[in-house]
Parts: sequence; structure tokens; C-alpha cells
Amino acid sequence: MWWRGSRGLPDSEGIQAHGGVSNVSATSLTANTVEVADTHADSDDGDWSADGATTVTLADGASKVDGSGASVDGDVVTITAAGTYLLSGELTDGQVVVNSTGEGKVKLVLDGVDITSSDTSPMVIAEADEAVVILADGSTNELADSKVSGADDEEDDAPNATLFSMADLTIAGTGSLQVSGNSNDGIASKDGLVILSGEVEVTATDDGVRGKDYLVIEGGTVTVVAGGDGLKSDNETEGELGWVQLDAGTVIIDAGDDGVDAIGAINVAGGTLRVIKSEEGLEAATITIAGGTVDVTANDDGLNATDGSEATEAAQDGVLISITGGDVAVTAGSDGIDSNGSTIITGGTTVVSTAARGGGDGSIDVNGALAVNGEPSWRWAASQTPRKRFRAGIRGREPRQQRRRRPADRRGGRRRHRRRAVRRRQRCIGCHRVQRRDHQRRGLRGDVRRPRRRDRVVDRRIDRRTHHRRHHHGGRGRGRHGHGWSRWRPGRPTPQRRRTPRWPAGGRSC
Repeated sequence: MWWRGSRGLPDSEGIQAHGGVSNVSATSLTANTVEVADTHADSDDGDWSADGATTVTLADGASKVDGSGASVDGDVVTITAAGTYLLSGELTDGQVVVNSTGEGKVKLVLDGVDITSSDTSPMVIAEADEAVVILADGSTNELADSKVSGADDEEDDAPNATLFSMADLTIAGTGSLQVSGNSNDGIASKDGLVILSGEVEVTATDDGVRGKDYLVIEGGTVTVVAGGDGLKSDNETEGELGWVQLDAGTVIIDAGDDGVDAIGAINVAGGTLRVIKSEEGLEAATITIAGGTVDVTANDDGLNATDGSEATEAAQDGVLISITGGDVAVTAGSDGIDSNGSTIITGGTTVVSTAARGGGDGSIDVNGALAVNGEPSWRWAASQTPRKRFRAGIRGREPRQQRRRRPADRRGGRRRHRRRAVRRRQRCIGCHRVQRRDHQRRGLRGDVRRPRRRDRVVDRRIDRRTHHRRHHHGGRGRGRHGHGWSRWRPGRPTPQRRRTPRWPAGGRSC
């Protein structure tokens, strides 16, 4: 196990562990293991056969049904029985509704479907034992609503997503699905939602993909651009708190609020989770990372474990961040890892980079106990070199050169040391005498001219090589007591013609 923080040592302001930092062998904390509860989905939900399937051909004002279990009324197709339905075609202002009261799965095979609705959700599963949306191999499918589609979203059980389901919903197949939620959410299920495979792209005004009871991603590629939360599970029923889990596949999220938000738990067992933009990256009561790759960028906290109650300094019961494996990278504007309970790190690689500079924020902020299995390797991010950190006033280990030069802590010690260092730098390499301020600025004793532009450095001093050249190799004659001065510069040959010196003959010396 190896991990690194962007700033500070365990006793610095980069770590806020109110319950103390300890080795995991000496604490009663136990790391969470990812235990997947039984979901409604089966691994073979994506399998289907055209034999016995009902074919639905969509067309504006001319949709057709070949088979049983479906009917057409204008531009609205209604499915009333379990079975397999093969859909294709386009509706510029239409809808597909599933209203099956019997037992059995309703499988909707999308093979080149493009449905847009101007006043409601284009695909609604109003009632079914279970619904499966299958993306046919090589197909591209699109679902979109309009801004006025959300007029009734405040009503109970109103279809507030472009792909909306009142029943358990599964998405499978090897094709692609593009969902545009212009009024509210992109994909939503009032029960559970499982994505087994496929390429799913969601653009939503509010939340991207939402499963009330749970949201599980078993494979495929999911890309979400949302004005609200990227992935969400918001069941608040006691004992049935919503949870989100990633087992495999790739998830990329660009969110205006939280990247992944769950009332209960967020579990990452495998796959790749990238939150490229968010206010808070991952937020839930418990966050468990046991494998895969997690890359989070957040304006506020990167990983935030909270039970939703008002935050205090006291540790919240049941709140835990557990990292037992995988590669975790967090870039945050506030706390990198923030737990209102405890945090345990027993494996994997964790890199935390935060813009926090004290004030209660840091790389890790834990209200309870912070337990680490083994000694952590504390390193700074590439942009936080020791010298930059020291000059910025960030506590922590200082550069070796600074530690050697800095005297023992005593009143005025640093100031005296600085004066001595300046005097050492001002010694002339020819005469080894200390150059005084007027001696440097004017180039000679008694001259009152302003230094030339090339001599006006930040500290109003001239480096000792330039001083030596001008004072000991200028004018006619060479040596320590030469007089006059040349226009010699390092890297340029001495001109044959020299200016006439403006000071009396006799030269000058140190």
C-alpha cells in the first residue's frame, strides 16, 4: 500500500484527524468490503431472439405493429404485455409507453430508434414487472425531450426523465444510446437501475442517471454531462438507503453538482470512474473503494462521507471512507478526503492534491479516527516543491539547504542570518572586501549617477562578477587599481573604443 498527500506531514495542517492517526492494527475499525446486494438484473438480460418478437416500425403518422402486445394511436405506441419488441424508425413528436400489468419482463430492442417528444418523456415504462432496454448490435439510438416537457414534473410519479421507468430497469446490449434531458433528468428509475453494457451518453439539465433504490453499473461506457448530479440514488427510506456501485466498465462525469451522490453508500469494486468536473466528487454516508481506478476533480470536497445531518466536530455514527485497493486520485478545491466519521486506508494507491491552505481544510479531514495500514509515504505534488512550500509559508519539512543555514530559533536569529548571507554575497572576488550599497549602485566611490537600466535588478544590487569586471578591469591598464570603465558585458567582446570616464583621473579602488 502506498499513498501520498499534496501537503504536510501527519502533524501538519494538511491532516485534520480529530480522532487521531493510528496504525490499522491498533484500532477497532474494519475496512468495508464490497458486498453487492441482490438486484433485479440477470447476466443474460441482454440476450434476445427475433423469433416470436413483435416488430414496431416508427414513423410520423404511419407507425406499424407486426405482432401482438402493442398498439398504435397516432404517434403513441403502447405496449401492454410482457415479451420482446423490436423497435426501429423515427418519431419527431411521439412516444413509446409500456403499461404491462402481467408478470414477465418487457424487452425493448432498440435498433436505430430516434424519438423526440415536445410535451412529455419520449419513452415511459409506466407499469411492468421488469423492463429491459436492449441496444441492438451496431445500432445508434436517440431519445430527447423538450424544455416544456417538465411542466408536470412536480406531480407524484410524473415522468421527469427522458427515459423514465416506474419499474426496475436494465440497460444492456452492444449498441449506443444518446439521451438528451432538456427538461429534467436523463435516465431515471423509481426502483432499481442496472447498466450491464452498451455505450450510453446522457446530457441532462438536472441529474444524469438516477436509480432511486440503487444504481449499479456492470460494464459498458457511460458518459454523463449534467447540470445537477451525475449519478444518483436518493432513496431515504430507513434500511433501504439508496446506493451506487461500479463493478466494471468506464464512467465519465461532468457535473454541475455532485459527481456521484447516494444517500447510503458508494462502492467501487472495479472499472474506471472519472469525475472531470463537480462541486463535490463522491458523496454518501459510506464510500468504499476496493479496486479499479477513481479520478475525481472537485471544486469543494473530493470524497465526502456524511449522513446528511448538520456537520459538527463530533464523528457521525456509521459514516466511513474505506480505501482497500485500486488507484485513487483526488484534486479538490477544499478537503481532498473529508469524512464526518472515520477513514481507513489499507491498500491501493491514493494521491490527494488540494488547494486548501488551512482554515479547517486540508488533504484529509476526519472527524473520527484515521487508520492507515503501515507507514504512509508523504510526498508533495509536483507543483509543490519544498522551496515553493517554504516560501509560501506552508508548514512541513523545509529544504535541506534552508535547514542547514537557518540558525536555532531565537529572537532575531533569522534576520541576523539574512544579513550575514547578504554580506557574504557582496564580497568582491578580486579584493574580497565587502561591497557597500553605494559602492554597488554607483560603480565607484563618490559618483552620484543612477544605475544604468541593465543594472537595475530587483534588489538594486549588481552581482559580484559585474562588480569585479568594472572595478578591476576597466579603464586604461589592468589590475586592481585600473581607472576608467568599459562597456564590457558578459558574453560580449570588449569594444576597441571606450567612453571617456566622467570621474577624475587617478582611478578608484575598493
